[in-house]
Amino acid sequence: MKGRTQFIDIYSAVSLSHQYNRLTTLSEYILFLSKVINVSNEYIEKLTKLITLIKELRPKNHKTLSIKPESELPDGLLDEFMSIANFSNPNNPFQDIGIRKRNHLMFILLKELGIRRGELLSIQIPFIDIGTAKSSITIRRTHDDKFDTRKKQAVSKTKERRLPISQNIAQLINDYIMNYRSKIPNANKHPYLFVTHRKGKTQGNPISTSSFDNVIVPTMKKIDPKFSIIHPHIFRHEWNLDFSRKVDKNNQNINHDFSHKDFISSEKEAKMRQHLMGHTSEKSGNIYNQRYIREKANKILLDLQIEFQKKVDNYESE
Repeated sequence: MKGRTQFIDIYSAVSLSHQYNRLTTLSEYILFLSKVINVSNEYIEKLTKLITLIKELRPKNHKTLSIKPESELPDGLLDEFMSIANFSNPNNPFQDIGIRKRNHLMFILLKELGIRRGELLSIQIPFIDIGTAKSSITIRRTHDDKFDTRKKQAVSKTKERRLPISQNIAQLINDYIMNYRSKIPNANKHPYLFVTHRKGKTQGNPISTSSFDNVIVPTMKKIDPKFSIIHPHIFRHEWNLDFSRKVDKNNQNINHDFSHKDFISSEKEAKMRQHLMGHTSEKSGNIYNQRYIREKANKILLDLQIEFQKKVDNYESE
């Protein structure tokens, strides 16, 4: 590692970012193994120096390709956040019931549809169909819309698509429109679903990205320090993780029968994700699927360790 004699020919085959990621993973794996085999204290200092040495050898000029830590949430944290965001929760930090209903609905749509923040704030009432058995919301591009009074227009970055919604969500939308939005002054001057409730010159206008990012989300995050890692785009990552889990569960229920009509192949899964996310390419969804891949890989690794330990125990008993 420090330039000693090499016994094999070495060819530079990967980028600096790959070198950086591989050395990082190697150091983390060594640390993981030390915990698994319960390394004695006399070796801890040497082990720490080894890990430090490996990390120091990582390339200095690189561009990391790994997922940012904030894109991964502990299991259950987002559900806890959603519980606080519920309009009926006494710990909800907002006092006005209309604002509570609006915010709850916004977070519900982010979580259940996996849409972007810009797509959420650009939803218009004519795009919503809740009068039929198959309720839906159509995500459309509203660039340069004459009804949008915001300085920084909230727009969709993805393809237009129609997304089905549950009856529960349809009822929440209908309740907000009929009982709260309809009573806000100036709200009837434009078709956007979510409006500013607070009195002032912007009352009734489409809610701005700034208000969502700098008022609504931060106010929710102040409830508990552990919510600090939650941001609007995290809902999209969590949706993709749930989607991958549901596809896997679906295939497990039919015993991974490739010939079954309900079997979802990797190709079909990619196309489904592409449509639901509004991506122009199937590859665009890869970044969102990495967490699930790591989750599955880690489970397999642990299963292998358990299987190996059983063999060791059987050998010792014999």
